[in-house]
Order: sequence, then structure tokens, then C-alpha cells
Amino acid sequence: MEAYDNLSTFPDVVPALKSLKDTPDVACVIFSNGTPRMIGNSVSSSEDLKPVGSIFSRLVSVDHVRSFKPNPEVYRYLAQCVDMAGQESQLWLVSSNPFDVVGARAVGMNAAWVDRAGSGWQDKLSLESTKIVRGLGDLVELVSSLKAQ
Repeated sequence: MEAYDNLSTFPDVVPALKSLKDTPDVACVIFSNGTPRMIGNSVSSSEDLKPVGSIFSRLVSVDHVRSFKPNPEVYRYLAQCVDMAGQESQLWLVSSNPFDVVGARAVGMNAAWVDRAGSGWQDKLSLESTKIVRGLGDLVELVSSLKAQ
């Protein structure tokens, strides 16, 4: 559990978060299967995350729902927490976990799957991601292109 408090990030994470922070109408939210305490400790204790912790407008835990990802109910809870219930199609979930993408897509959210290895979509039995990005730099470009539409 102590390791969770000292998570390191990929080199592209901090620059991407800083870019997204300055993007109008974009709110960065941590959405985790962890407890609120675990998430808070991770953001405030990790040397990599601490400098960008204020970029996150919310830390949302599935703990309140008493279920875990990929249960669609937890994604609906996320939409409630960010005042977007019933507007899930306007939300984007970003994850490197196929199960997380599938859960978000099941409730109508968009999802960007981070495929750092470039191996292609992994879950052939379920809904695919809306977009596939190789890293968070590509995510920033995706957000910019969506804002231009």
C-alpha cells in the first residue's frame, strides 16, 4: 500500500496535464477503484503527482457505489459527480485498462485508450475505445482537434 503513495508517472504525463489545465472547458478528474483516502494520499505523497495535484478538479472514488470498474453503475456515478448525468456522451474517460474503456463505453461515454506499446485494441469481445492514443501527448492533440470541431 505504501507503493501506491509513491506512484511514478510516464514522462509525458506532467506536460500533458499542464496543457490540459490551460484548455478551456476541460476538467481533469481522477476516477479510481481506490478509496478516497488512497487516492488523496497518492496525489499528495507521490513526488511525480504532487506538483500537478491541483490540476485535478475532482478525485472520484467508486467506494461510494460499493462496486468496482467496469460495473456501469460506477461510470454513472462519475457522471453524477461531475454534474453530467444524462450527458455521458460528452464525457471522455482516458485509461490504459481495456476493462475501464469497456465500462465507460457501456454507459455511452467516449473513451481514449492509451496504447503505449502500440499493440492495438486488446479486448475483442466488447466495445472498442472511441480513440486510441500512444501517449498523453497524443491525447492533448486529440482534445485540441475535438475543440476545433
